[in-house]
Amino acid sequence: MIGEVAREVGLDPAAALEGASSQLAKDLLRAATDEALAKGAFGAPTFVVGDQIYRGNDRIVPLERHIGAQG
Repeated sequence: MIGEVAREVGLDPAAALEGASSQLAKDLLRAATDEALAKGAFGAPTFVVGDQIYRGNDRIVPLERHIGAQG
């Protein structure tokens, strides 16, 4: 599946799969997860904008309003 998506967007499927399973990708994912947990994220989806946390699909509309107010 990942290979098919990579091909559709013009990437080499083998290189995309190799990159996704690399130690760098794993380290970046761990760092992003640790940062999200430190900010209070749990479950999915959780969005953090500045110091505001939005948890759950039902919070997407308020999140969009918040982002719109920022711009």
